[in-house]
Amino acid sequence: MMTEMLPGQLDLFAAIEDAKLDAPAPTLYGSPARGLPVRAAEFAAWRQAHGSFGSSRRSHAWTVCLTCPDTPTQRCQPTVLSADLRCDCDRYDRCRCVGDLMYRGACRHCEWEGEPRAGENAAAEDACDHAWPGWHDMPVVPAVPDERNKRAAWVEKASELYPAGWLEAGGPIRTTRSRGGTRHVPSRTPFGGYDLAVVDVDEDEDEDEP
Repeated sequence: MMTEMLPGQLDLFAAIEDAKLDAPAPTLYGSPARGLPVRAAEFAAWRQAHGSFGSSRRSHAWTVCLTCPDTPTQRCQPTVLSADLRCDCDRYDRCRCVGDLMYRGACRHCEWEGEPRAGENAAAEDACDHAWPGWHDMPVVPAVPDERNKRAAWVEKASELYPAGWLEAGGPIRTTRSRGGTRHVPSRTPFGGYDLAVVDVDEDEDEDEP
């Protein structure tokens, strides 16, 4: 039996469908979710509902930053989340996008997350504050050698400077860098710890000289 359509009813249904197509998908940037598993499940549900194409930018979801670890750990260990807030609007006259990438520290063991930051390094430091308090006071050591056959000697020397078990438990190290490469690098040590950059002050002073 066919349902009788009242005058104007078809137009109303069409208008509702058009409104659905026009309405932006909900943003996840301000979600109260906390913890890597919950964040991942929330983003997966969003993609299921709204499509995978351009999903990071359209959803503004907090996801684990590229090259940062996301595997669960037995104790608090740092990682970094990022949210893409760059413009995804098809009409710039109604754009409300913030327009940049944002970062926040996170933990691979518990639900802790830091405050949103404009830079990845600041977020990584927040995460290390959470998981490895006292890292600021750790000594600066040489960079981990790329050659695997030299790493045992590096570990032996670095272990003499850091607290017992610090390196083996995945603790971060501090290494001197030039201004051209100052990113805090995750999973850089032989035990998966962060390599936190310390800018070479002497190099900066030399560049300032006439």
